[in-house]
Amino acid sequence: GHYTALARDDDSRWWSMDDSHVVRREWRDDINPYMVVYKHVDSSIPLPPPAHFDIELMCWNISGLNFSIVMLEGVVHTIRTKAPAVIMLQEVSRTQQHVLRERFDSIYVFAVGDTSAAHTCMIGVRCPATPSNQKFSLFLNSTDSRGFLVATMECSGKSLRLVTTHLESGKEATMTRCEQLAQVLNEDAHVIAGDLNIRDAELQGQNLQGWHDAWISCGQNADHRFTWDTHHNTRLQAQQKYFFSKPRFRFDRIYVRNNATVQTSQFRLLTDKIQGTHEKNIKKT
Repeated sequence: GHYTALARDDDSRWWSMDDSHVVRREWRDDINPYMVVYKHVDSSIPLPPPAHFDIELMCWNISGLNFSIVMLEGVVHTIRTKAPAVIMLQEVSRTQQHVLRERFDSIYVFAVGDTSAAHTCMIGVRCPATPSNQKFSLFLNSTDSRGFLVATMECSGKSLRLVTTHLESGKEATMTRCEQLAQVLNEDAHVIAGDLNIRDAELQGQNLQGWHDAWISCGQNADHRFTWDTHHNTRLQAQQKYFFSKPRFRFDRIYVRNNATVQTSQFRLLTDKIQGTHEKNIKKT
């Protein structure tokens, strides 16, 4: 048969362990921290897939071209603590790719974009789910070898098609960025999430009829609006001398396909400080 152990550590965090994986999970708070609970499932009895399943999705540009070891350790700590079902990362350097694969071996399975580029995109799926049918497509109009990564998350007999991307940066790249976004929106996917560097005015003319913006559909909470924010991000505040004002933008977005397969229940920024270096904005849906 198959056995799963549930245990709470000294920091009151619960872990689920079986013969192949160790992952964080939520459970009761009133159980003895040394107690381990086992459950037995007869693997010979097929279990029907659930009618639906809930996932947490984390989307994050981890600034691979301008990172420190302290910052990278903060990224690892955050992912390990939050333990989302899906991680969609942008601007991941080759060093970061290696560290993430090493630290989360047997916890996440990663799909990676262009491994030869200075930075690229990654999609991580928490075990026992797996990514499949992955592809990375370069934008032909990019001056920075940017593109988009597509992968299918297979879980409990259901499939979720995911896309993450990092569109061209800078106000002067408006036309290039709009062409890139139009290409991504034409993908046959359920969720598109990433650092789009998009301005609201640039959405004019985009074919968004089949998509909804997760932040808007979840109530447009003003406290969770800006993902590039010099008011709160201390790393950006250090560059304040380059700004004439204190700009705030909703560059990072999550778009969800308008159908009964995927429904958005919550959107929020998880704002933490990494060892005094900078604050990060992470989207979760």
